[in-house]
Amino acid sequence: MASKKTIVPIPSHPFYQPEIDGLRAIAIMAVIVNHFNAQILPSGFLGVDIFFVISGFVVTSSLIRQDKQNWKSFLLFFYSKRIKRLLPALISCIIVTTLVGYLFISPSEISYSASWSTGIAALAGISNLYLLNQETNYFGQGAELNLFTQTWSLGVEEQFYIIFPILLILCSLLRTKKAGDYASALVVVLILSIISFLYYSDLSKTNTSAAFFLMPARFWELGAGCFIILFRNSYQAPQSREYPKGIIALLSIAVLIGMLFVSKDFQAHSRIIIVICTAVLLWTFDKTTRSMSMLFYKWIVRIGLLSYSLYLWHWSVLVISRWTIGITKWTIPIQGALIFILAILSYSWIENPFRRSQWPRKKSDVIIFGIITLLVTSAFLFYVGNNLKGYLFTGKESIKVAGVWSLSDSWTHKDKIVWTAEKCTLQNDEDIGKRISFSDCSFGDWQSATTRYLAIGDSSSAAEIAMLKSLHDDDVNSSVTITSSWGASPVRGILNTSSWSGTNTYYWEDVIPELLTHLRDGDVLLIIDNVNNYSPVKQTEKSRNKILTLIERLEQFTQDLDQKGIGIIFQTGTPFIKDANCTPLSSAQWFNLTCNYLSKSASLSRRAPLHNALLDLQERYQNFYVLDIFHDLCPGSVCKYTTDDGVYLFRDKYAHPSVEGSKLASESLLQAVHELKGRL
Repeated sequence: MASKKTIVPIPSHPFYQPEIDGLRAIAIMAVIVNHFNAQILPSGFLGVDIFFVISGFVVTSSLIRQDKQNWKSFLLFFYSKRIKRLLPALISCIIVTTLVGYLFISPSEISYSASWSTGIAALAGISNLYLLNQETNYFGQGAELNLFTQTWSLGVEEQFYIIFPILLILCSLLRTKKAGDYASALVVVLILSIISFLYYSDLSKTNTSAAFFLMPARFWELGAGCFIILFRNSYQAPQSREYPKGIIALLSIAVLIGMLFVSKDFQAHSRIIIVICTAVLLWTFDKTTRSMSMLFYKWIVRIGLLSYSLYLWHWSVLVISRWTIGITKWTIPIQGALIFILAILSYSWIENPFRRSQWPRKKSDVIIFGIITLLVTSAFLFYVGNNLKGYLFTGKESIKVAGVWSLSDSWTHKDKIVWTAEKCTLQNDEDIGKRISFSDCSFGDWQSATTRYLAIGDSSSAAEIAMLKSLHDDDVNSSVTITSSWGASPVRGILNTSSWSGTNTYYWEDVIPELLTHLRDGDVLLIIDNVNNYSPVKQTEKSRNKILTLIERLEQFTQDLDQKGIGIIFQTGTPFIKDANCTPLSSAQWFNLTCNYLSKSASLSRRAPLHNALLDLQERYQNFYVLDIFHDLCPGSVCKYTTDDGVYLFRDKYAHPSVEGSKLASESLLQAVHELKGRL
């Protein structure tokens, strides 16, 4: 029996392998450190990949111990065990996190609805699919402020749990005693893992979010763990001496830990190495191997036992901290202690007791009870998210046009709707094939206009309509046509691997060329795109080459339009407000201490390489001019969401200017147009 003297007792049943919990401890600590500060452990998030391999190993090991049962008993046993293992801790974490989190998250924030929706998806085991559908970037701020982003990996595992037991049952029908008890399953897992790996490799180049979130693209990682245990049970390898086995294990751990310090830019390769090292470790694990003694230390094993609760609760603490006190060197000790306290309470009072308590005797009743509990909890989340919307929030609403969804607002001119996002923007792949016309998206009569202005770009062009329409307000004989494609590249020919890559291709290959046919000699094209991703905190060879590629493509585009007498105004970098790690609404709340604003001087220095390259292009081509609205959006010595008078300059955490901020930038645009026309 396990000892009762410790808070987290170590199990002692015959199938328990403490070294696996030792490996889990490495994985969970890597994830937590990375989420606290990615600069310390850049690839710490790959601890989840270690978990995937371990899950494949442990689940397969559990299943093959039950394979003498008939298929019905086999499935009921497995699914009921998963429910008892995963559901109680998950449900308690989601309920508590929702109630506490909504004290500090305004209903006007996109993270409000995204959080409860992700929570419901997590209960259904599909939060990875929901986050992918919402075009979530795991490394972006939207993910960092969602209360339940961490549940994506549970979705991957739960979807694997649905299909893998059935796969084993089908393979049992092909079992050949001659080759080994699990030879057929071994071959099938190997084939599926190879297919999954090839799928992952392809997606990594074309759709990184899908490669990250989809279970089929992750099957090969879980399959690696499955393969090890199936191979071990199918073929009895000769006993190897401790020395070479220990050296292999020691090298694997060293390489695995080393890969956690590699830049996340190399995650596609690091992930492969970490999966291989984890699989090798599982193959070499042996209590008699002295080199593995560190994984048997009781405090390391206990951290591994807490890993599931730690994984759930660390994210709750960090996200709520981001909405309130922030994450600094002063708060980290308190937050770290709170994470472990919550994990210990969750493990001791919920996870472990529920797993070992008396549930309904019939396994089918356990499954029915679990489904009913999931439905009730989902209904609770829906009720809190909708019917109690705003009742829990302890802050104040302070900006009228807030949130990324406001980019879809319609615009009127003389009490007539003249611009709608539905007709003038491409927001996802469903919009591929949509025709955007001058007639539907123009302020002023474009056919009789003396000067036609055409604005293109990513969502920034939709955010800056108030500024762009000032061209028509200043000259009623002109027209301003405004289009936008979410996530679009700033110029044709730039590699785009975002969730909007398909839309971007259609925008630059079909929509923009057709619109350009309506511009004449003396007309102006405005490129309004957020180019701050060309200005990282620290310039590298890769970022410098990225700027060079942008300038080369812009130069070719400028030359092409110069032959037609068309001018280009290109908007340069704006304040790095995304790096403040807060939102416009949260920045004004009593409980918020998280806004890490950059100074104007530091921001200007950071964007200098890109800005200077654009100014050099301006010097070389008379039809190219740089629009700089930086000082309009950062009027003080520190770049903030608001002016000193309380006027909001940005509408959301993605650095889209507010209507008020856009209006303040109008004079800079008019001046840029005046300068450009003097050069044409």
